[in-house]
Amino acid sequence: MTVEATDKEGSVEVKITSMMTSKELEDESNKEDKKDDPLASVPVDNEVSSEASEDLKKEAEDLKKEVPTHDPTTRSFPTNAERGMIEDGALTVLDVPMREFNMGPISFNPFTSMIGIIALWGLAIWCMVNPEQALENLLETRANVGLYFTWFIIITKPLAFFWVLYIAYKFGDVKFGERDEEPEFNGMQFFSMIFAAGVAVGIFYYGVAEPLWHQDSHWYANAGYRSQDEIDQMAMTYTLFHWGFMAWAVYILVAVTTALAAYRFKLPLTFRSCFYPILGEYTWGWLGDVIDGFSIVTTVSGVCTSLGLGAIQITAGFQRLGWADKELTTDELVLIQTILIICITAVATASVISGLSIGIKYLSMFAFGLGMVLTFIVLTLENTHFILNLQVQSIGHFLQWTTFQMNFQTDAFGQLREGEGRAVDGNAAAAWWMEAWTVFYWNWWTSWACFVGLFVARISRGRTVGELIIYSLVAPFLYCLFWFCIWGGAGLRQSRQALEMQELGQEHFNDTSYFQHGVSDYCYDVPQEDLWLNGTLIFTNYLKGITPVCVFESTDASSFNVLYSFSYPSSFPNGGMGSVLTVLYLFAVAVYFCTSSDSGSLVVDFLASNGKHEHHWLQRLFWALTEGAVAIALLNAGGRDGLAAVQAASIIAGLPFTLFLVFLMQTMYEFCEQAVDDNNKFYEPHLRKEFRMPVYGGIFNVMELAASLGGVHHERVAMGIDRPQGVHVVEFFKGLFLPFVSLLEIVTTFYSDPSQKISNLLTVGIYTFLHFGWIVLFCATSAYPALRAWGWVCFFMNGCLLTSIKTHYRTTNSLHGNIVGDFFTSLFFFPQVFAQLIIEVRANDFISGAPQETEGLIDGAEEISPADDSPEPTVPAEDKTNTSNVNVALGPEISA
Repeated sequence: MTVEATDKEGSVEVKITSMMTSKELEDESNKEDKKDDPLASVPVDNEVSSEASEDLKKEAEDLKKEVPTHDPTTRSFPTNAERGMIEDGALTVLDVPMREFNMGPISFNPFTSMIGIIALWGLAIWCMVNPEQALENLLETRANVGLYFTWFIIITKPLAFFWVLYIAYKFGDVKFGERDEEPEFNGMQFFSMIFAAGVAVGIFYYGVAEPLWHQDSHWYANAGYRSQDEIDQMAMTYTLFHWGFMAWAVYILVAVTTALAAYRFKLPLTFRSCFYPILGEYTWGWLGDVIDGFSIVTTVSGVCTSLGLGAIQITAGFQRLGWADKELTTDELVLIQTILIICITAVATASVISGLSIGIKYLSMFAFGLGMVLTFIVLTLENTHFILNLQVQSIGHFLQWTTFQMNFQTDAFGQLREGEGRAVDGNAAAAWWMEAWTVFYWNWWTSWACFVGLFVARISRGRTVGELIIYSLVAPFLYCLFWFCIWGGAGLRQSRQALEMQELGQEHFNDTSYFQHGVSDYCYDVPQEDLWLNGTLIFTNYLKGITPVCVFESTDASSFNVLYSFSYPSSFPNGGMGSVLTVLYLFAVAVYFCTSSDSGSLVVDFLASNGKHEHHWLQRLFWALTEGAVAIALLNAGGRDGLAAVQAASIIAGLPFTLFLVFLMQTMYEFCEQAVDDNNKFYEPHLRKEFRMPVYGGIFNVMELAASLGGVHHERVAMGIDRPQGVHVVEFFKGLFLPFVSLLEIVTTFYSDPSQKISNLLTVGIYTFLHFGWIVLFCATSAYPALRAWGWVCFFMNGCLLTSIKTHYRTTNSLHGNIVGDFFTSLFFFPQVFAQLIIEVRANDFISGAPQETEGLIDGAEEISPADDSPEPTVPAEDKTNTSNVNVALGPEISA
């Protein structure tokens, strides 16, 4: 610790800077044979003896000789501007204190990696060992997510979309990198990689099937007064909604925030960097490790959904081509899907090992090109003018319906189960529809947000915020509109024509199956010439060569039904073009399959290795194998219901990650605001005036000690966040079990005016009554369920009361924060809020000239002017350091 003291006309100014824990300071004091804390000898009035001043000066000089500090007058740790830089491939990043394990060329974060390894391989082993129980639990959890959290999942997507539009308007010209920096990839390469990573095999799997699914069961289709034309258009609108702006907005939140952090402020290219404006230096500790570790789990879960869809789709294609039996047993089905995932994972691993600029770039462009070829074939062979009409019409319907109504549609009434007030008119939406479609999609996109967002950020260097949003929001939607109106439009038209064939058979031949195709109960032959009956024209063929046409059969077969309809039997051998197009289609699915796996492996390796660009190929291989293993395990658990299993993984993983996206709206804005000024080369959130102990600090610092196995980085030791101090532990448990004691000290110190004594006691009394009230009421709900409502009332009133106190203190002292954060921390982390406020009021009481008798100490940078006319600490004009962002332990010290 460094202590500087000066005697100025009877007043004493003291500067204290510490780089040591309380235990180390205590040892230092013993070494110097000092029995008394030097702070205890600081006078609080103008009567200061010259002897006391000289003693402080002498002790300051002694400690300055023995304790090296970065800046002895202000702080004990470097700012970002003073940190060293490290070269990471083509990227230069700050040398921040993150955990790292090195073994030869292999380098990774052990704590982050272990979170991902334990969770993912634990899931894989569970699904392999006990597949029936695993599937049951996965489906039950998935259903509960949809039942209880639909409101939260739905509301966050329009918020993200409108927020992204605002950012594009306000900060569109902010560049990722230096002003004169050029993009690494041209526009076509950039869009191809974004699209290939962002949609993967899902666009093939659902291209025809989703509009057909939406012809019934949802809230609009089940309304009996709609016409078939309206229902089919709404089916297309819902499909575009699920693949439209709201979906891509969540990618942009991560992409813009990460790209600014990495290329503008030199932070590591990893998801934790997005939270630097909120967490400050805690970003590089255990809290950041947990964020990256959970991001690995979420990313792999989302990628596995696509891998599972791809395996299911390719297997169905093999069956249609005759390469696999149509009636496979469950074991045979799972075996084929397993072999497919192994083969595709091997190809994807080769791609990711070859690097971003070779394998992934060219594979993405090839996948995009092949998909375009197939799409144009369908466009030209199908009813082209119908599809073009549908595209134009769908733009208007999309803008009309999705901007507000669909965006906020939760099926509140449709989700009511029987016995809860479900509609009795038979026109309600299916209760499962919202969870099976919109909730699934939003959580699937969310589980991909980290993966695609980081990938897009990685390839966005040299571009602006506006460019990234156009390439990642507008362009993908227009392509999805083009894709789904062609593939889905073909499926809808052909299903309508199949129904027409049923009706024609019933009307003229009294048999709905009269035109039924010989090999399928779902498909119908379309007469290739005009059909006459008894001299009457009963059918005119306007689309020769398109037969058979099929009603909706199953998700994985619907695309092949469309492809096999392009038969042209008189002009093309071997049963028409269907088999050829199917082979090309399967090849395209396999290539998109690879782009998902290789891009996912690359991003997961970023997360596991602290955002480093240069990874050993063994690390990429390991994460590629992990993705494959989890996908195989989920399909094994699902058996014939493999789709449900892989969908459940995305829905479950996406829910908590949605909360991360909410925080990203704040951090994106703060990064953009700082990036507007080119002179802001580094982002320094720890220099703001903040609470001395954040809510995620204090007692939670024990996680840092545990994650480091005791070997905490010296910078975190210097900042006092290496372990909890005694006051942190005492005040946490006091706030947990005896909150009225903590609150009494807070209000009597902060509101010290004698006229407020009664008000203070009343505040403490009300809080105490509400606090123990909700505990008692919740305990009594087993006997009296209605008391639960009163318990929630007490709980929320408790949170509101503590919020008002914290917010008043924060605003009075000009501390960084907002009322939303105050409310949620006061509600769910009230013991930490009490500890936080106790430390603040004791520190300010000490600084103002009336310190209490304590065994504590002040860790960090603080300048004290206890003269009677200077109640607040004096900060030199040239010193911009945050004098509040330090750890103050003014209270009984248990251990440090």
